[in-house]
Amino acid sequence: MLNFPWKKSLNLSFHFVPNKNTFMNQLFQVYKSSAGSGKTFTLVKEYLKLCLKAESHFHFSSILAITFTNKATLEMKERLLGALKSISENESDDLVSLLVQETAMEETQIREKCQFVLTNILHNYGDFSISTIDRFTHRLIRTFAKDLGLPLNFQVEIDPKRILEESVERLIQGVGIDRHLSNMLFAFAYYKIEENKSWRIDEDLIDFAKLLLDDQNSIYIEGLKKCKQEDFIQLRKTYQKQNKEFVSQLNAICEKANQFILDSGIDASMFYRGKTGIYSYFDRNTKGFSLKSVEANSYVRTTIEEDKWYASKATSGDKLAIDGISIQLKEGYYEVQNLLESELANYLGREAVIKSLYTLSLLTLIEKQMGAFKKEERILPIADFNKKIAEVVLQEPMPFIYERLGDKYNHYMIDEFQDTSELQFMNLLPLIEESLGRGKMNLIVGDAKQAIYRFRGGEMKQLAEMPNYRPKNFEDNPWVSQRLETLESQYQELELAKNWRSKDEVVKFNNAFFQFISTHEQFKEGAGKVFTDYKQEVKADLKQGMIDIFILEDKSKESHLEQTLVDVLEAVNDGYSYSDIAVLCSQNKDASLVANYLQQKNIPVISSEALLIKSAPQVRFLINLSKWIFNQEDVLAQKGILVFLSEAGMLKGEIDKHLNWCIKNENRLVDYLADYGFNLNLINLKLMPLHALFEELIRTFELNKKFDLYVQFLQEEVYAFSQNNGNNFNAFLEYWEEKNEKLALDIPADINAVEVLTIHKSKGLEFPVVIMPFISSQARKVKGYLWVKPSKIQEAPLPYALVEAQSDIENSAFAEKYHEEKEQVNSDFLHQTYVAFTRAADRLYLRANALSKKGNEESLANLLLQFASEEHLEKVDEEHERFIWGKRQNKSEINKVEESKEVSLPFQLSYHSSPWFDKLKISREAEQEWELLDQDGARVYGNLLHELLAKVTQPSKAKEVVNEYFRSGKINSVEAKQLLDKLKEILTNSKLQPFLNPQLKRKREATLMTEKGKILRPDLVVMDNDYWAVIDYKTGEKSEAHQAQVLEYVAVLKQMTELPIEPYLFYTESGELVKV
Repeated sequence: MLNFPWKKSLNLSFHFVPNKNTFMNQLFQVYKSSAGSGKTFTLVKEYLKLCLKAESHFHFSSILAITFTNKATLEMKERLLGALKSISENESDDLVSLLVQETAMEETQIREKCQFVLTNILHNYGDFSISTIDRFTHRLIRTFAKDLGLPLNFQVEIDPKRILEESVERLIQGVGIDRHLSNMLFAFAYYKIEENKSWRIDEDLIDFAKLLLDDQNSIYIEGLKKCKQEDFIQLRKTYQKQNKEFVSQLNAICEKANQFILDSGIDASMFYRGKTGIYSYFDRNTKGFSLKSVEANSYVRTTIEEDKWYASKATSGDKLAIDGISIQLKEGYYEVQNLLESELANYLGREAVIKSLYTLSLLTLIEKQMGAFKKEERILPIADFNKKIAEVVLQEPMPFIYERLGDKYNHYMIDEFQDTSELQFMNLLPLIEESLGRGKMNLIVGDAKQAIYRFRGGEMKQLAEMPNYRPKNFEDNPWVSQRLETLESQYQELELAKNWRSKDEVVKFNNAFFQFISTHEQFKEGAGKVFTDYKQEVKADLKQGMIDIFILEDKSKESHLEQTLVDVLEAVNDGYSYSDIAVLCSQNKDASLVANYLQQKNIPVISSEALLIKSAPQVRFLINLSKWIFNQEDVLAQKGILVFLSEAGMLKGEIDKHLNWCIKNENRLVDYLADYGFNLNLINLKLMPLHALFEELIRTFELNKKFDLYVQFLQEEVYAFSQNNGNNFNAFLEYWEEKNEKLALDIPADINAVEVLTIHKSKGLEFPVVIMPFISSQARKVKGYLWVKPSKIQEAPLPYALVEAQSDIENSAFAEKYHEEKEQVNSDFLHQTYVAFTRAADRLYLRANALSKKGNEESLANLLLQFASEEHLEKVDEEHERFIWGKRQNKSEINKVEESKEVSLPFQLSYHSSPWFDKLKISREAEQEWELLDQDGARVYGNLLHELLAKVTQPSKAKEVVNEYFRSGKINSVEAKQLLDKLKEILTNSKLQPFLNPQLKRKREATLMTEKGKILRPDLVVMDNDYWAVIDYKTGEKSEAHQAQVLEYVAVLKQMTELPIEPYLFYTESGELVKV
């Protein structure tokens, strides 16, 4: 059943606030609107308006709607189809009234046209263009592969890790062959040892090479390609020499000043603050350099600036001696400060560049290896899609690849635009510009405050500063400038002012909190600007909704987990079901902790972390057991086996005693297990196919007594691996180690359970109750690498360099870059906070750590405390820092109580398993077996024959297709021969030949859909200029049901053509072609 969000609220009155500098007839419409304001609803409404206003019932095929995730694509399709269906069936009065108002059409016209549009979409589903941006660019690249210099049969690589690993391995293999490369790699390894790091360089290079996958780094890497390896070496030598000179100069000044102290013979205790003051300042800076050491503390500054030189116990003689050298010490101090002022920033900048020069110099070499590997393997990573398109788009006024699309799309609609990368937008610009030039409307919707995908390249400034945004990386490109000017001339900014998701007190809290953020000293000039004037209207002022802020004195994980349980139970006691509740965490590891804890407390949970296959003890047991079978010396695997069996009650006694016995008795775990009735023949087990091995273990340890989704999933994964990669256990183990973090169960969306997820995964979702534990009181750190220009220090042979974003950079020549990144980190934090707070419809529980003495002003914990104080929120009690905004109400007081949605299995399932060698009997003498088998066996044969006929229409291709099935293990050699003979017999049948003519347009297993949503797949549809024919293959006896089936195909096809349609049945066993 499709869910229509517009049914939830009647009398919708979405209204926009136009930008004062725009006019209502502009064609480039941009909705900058906040969470819960109905952006996706508006996109659906505008899509429908385009379809309704057009003369053609097929206008939907000229609209391209773009989203950023498969989930969002599916949701938009469901919403559009749901709206069309609902309107067609005389429902959705509120949406229809809006369409009547905005299109000036009659209601009956709208409902009738929606019916036509829905029917045409279902019958021409391939033209219903709602796609992720990656899928759209993939289609472009696939279509114009030859023009883009790609092999026509290239494969898309989803996981780039394999490419990186292979490229780095190839680079390292050049050691001993390429002298220059060898020297670079040896120098890098030696440098790592000097830094007290592992000499292994492959992992560092793979990690560093990830930069090659990010669109944002393309312009910098292109710049470095022009450099020679000698340029990197020369820059390193120059920087090292200059830094050595700086340190020598600093040490010489301090040595001279320190000598005055030593020569005077004055005891340290006679100086102000003794050894912590001026006495030791020079001494500690006579050798080497340390930023901490060279910074003068407050005691040193007091001595110099206030002439406070003596300790209270200093004698007149001591004072006289100190006076005798104070002028020289002052001069030395000011010499140091002058040197630091003029050279410290450059020194720190050079030092930062030196640290990454080795890896940077190897980056372009790795990129060359990547290019060669991709070419050899005919693969293209998803990360390269936009780069490939940009190579053409940024060089031509109207790129040929778009020219050849013709006028397929008139309108472009982009959802969640704040997540678009610069390169993605640059690639879409020519299409939007061309559409605007033809007078067609284009639409963008988004919310810069929800931009939380910067790590994927999303650039929220494109939306926040639109129409004035100009990308720095493309500011010199004339085509980009021209396209942006076109957009600006047609720009119309709109806003959806009302929040339709949350209760009024939740909306008011978020308004107040983020207004507070926008004026906060730490954010008002930077990250907080996007929240300036933030204020959403409430849908109804009913004083409903609650925010509960609790600062926990006990900052332990256990304390947060216990409080989360209390909050869940409180909501349930107030009438909320488990499925109404979501727990949001910043990190995956915290989400996993919460999910596991709640499960232990018998709270039903949905969580991608909890649903990971590896999280199930029985799965870990099977993996450990299989590891031990192939390596009896694996002590960790043995312990894992014994822990599981002990916890399951299959062994008695302490785990360590069991393990010690096995180790002392030469790893005789096999005998130990036999004593408990678990008999394992290790030799036979090693010889079994992987799938059979796991089945044998499942039966031996009676894990098949009840149905277990985790065990079933593991078996399916083992089977799929063995089908594609063979039965090598070590290869499977490598695969498991690499993939087990991603393998998770799929479960029904409407199960009654608390959902535990990360804030990033919660985007686009809403929940009546949101709980947010583990709110930090610590500062946010700047991490990763920053691209800088060495020319900021002095002229350099490299246009760009990389520096690690450490605190030293804040005082370096690249301080501006560091502060830019820090501002971005603050933005990420505020946007993530905003997304989390705006998921709640009724209640928001915020659980933060108490501030430590070093608690950071910018931490969310501190911001919540400051806000509570500024808003004069009353404490729940005097003992705790706990505040309530709004009031706690039972669900029935604010919402109509809905029945809890629970999914339960209607009967007891068991895991069906039988010895693997019994299954071999199924595929013996194929012809005889199929004749003797029951109806199910005949169906297997029929299905196989249908599959093969769907893949081949010419006898010459039959052998190739059958061999493919044989090599994959789906059929044996006897079965292959029988099926090949039957295929050739069918494909050379004289009665069937006219329909198999390669000159005719044909569709094999075309997907059709009836008006009631039933899916049909005729085996063959032939489309001639004068007639159509539909042919269905049948392997059984003749039946009236066959005729009814083929006539049903004809009924659907008649809605697609006015030509006559001839229906046929072809019986494969008799070779008879029957016209129905």
